[in-house]
Amino acid sequence: MLCCFLPKIGLNLTHVVIAATPSDIECFTPRPDDDFPLGSPSDNIDWRPDLWEPSEEACSYVRSNTPLHEAARSGNSSEVQLLLDTGHSYNQKNVFGQTPLHIAAANGHHCVVQILLEAGTGVDTLDDYSWTPLQCASRNGHSSVVRKLLEWGAEVAQTDDFHRTPLHWAAANGHERIVRILISAGANLDWHDGGGSGLTPLQLAANSSHAAAVYELLVAGASTNLVDSWGLKRTALHLAAKAGNEIIIQLLLDFHARPCVRDSLERTSLHWAAKNGHEAVVEKLLSTGRFNESLNSPDVCWTPLHWAAMNGHEAVVKRLIFAGADLDVECDWILRSGVTPLHLAAGGGHEGLAKRLVSAGANIGSYY
Repeated sequence: MLCCFLPKIGLNLTHVVIAATPSDIECFTPRPDDDFPLGSPSDNIDWRPDLWEPSEEACSYVRSNTPLHEAARSGNSSEVQLLLDTGHSYNQKNVFGQTPLHIAAANGHHCVVQILLEAGTGVDTLDDYSWTPLQCASRNGHSSVVRKLLEWGAEVAQTDDFHRTPLHWAAANGHERIVRILISAGANLDWHDGGGSGLTPLQLAANSSHAAAVYELLVAGASTNLVDSWGLKRTALHLAAKAGNEIIIQLLLDFHARPCVRDSLERTSLHWAAKNGHEAVVEKLLSTGRFNESLNSPDVCWTPLHWAAMNGHEAVVKRLIFAGADLDVECDWILRSGVTPLHLAAGGGHEGLAKRLVSAGANIGSYY
């Protein structure tokens, strides 16, 4: 939220009006944690990055903060109390629908939050993006404020315009202490968000490589093998393998993640790890002994060895060869047939890798 970016304005003003810039709007608007949370655009045919870009109309907005908003932003509790005592409204919203409590919560000002709550401000008031103060505090990692809001009856299951709960935001940003607090308050562990990714809190934490948050969710009973609701059919293990976090891979395997599940592109976690060159993750997955039969099975294009060879990941190629990957397996890709890992290594200019494949026994006479 924009709370932490608001400029410092003198409190003697009755009303503050400042022109918003594109960067202001972008900081304010809740967004996914990266432009392509489930992969590159080519991996997500239905993904539209423009959904998250601020419109020209949004950039033309002006934002207005009352003196009480500004005092809440700066954490000046005595000034907040003075303004309340002199009749300033604690429920006045700025142009984005934020009350002073939203701003105080987003900036972690525990004492100001306490004062505003005691004055009677609504603990679950929604801003224009359906964010509550609890979501602001959870996203920004302010655990003491989260506890205080929950003590005052904040709704732990409230969803915003992206269908994310406070737990989604805490998990996505790696705030494991807040994850634990929200779980204790009864947060839904397996709720899929709807903001273009369809991920659960566990999947968001795995996707962003937040191992401690993943651990808290797993211990609390989060479902390990759920797939996203966006249609890409990826589990937390797919996302962790793609990101290359071997600690999270081990945690998920310890909690009975199924390593050979295939997503909408027919990729297993091993395909993703090999494609992105994560040697340690490849090693961890192969050590499960679950890929003996599917090691040479392609996704919609290629086998794990094809992907590693194409992208020049020599250490991964070496490990896959040692595991028994077929050097001459032929796969079809669009209109070309009979493509082997050696073709891809040579075509990509990976000379050392091509030599390794040949020395391991790859057939140099194959063609397509």
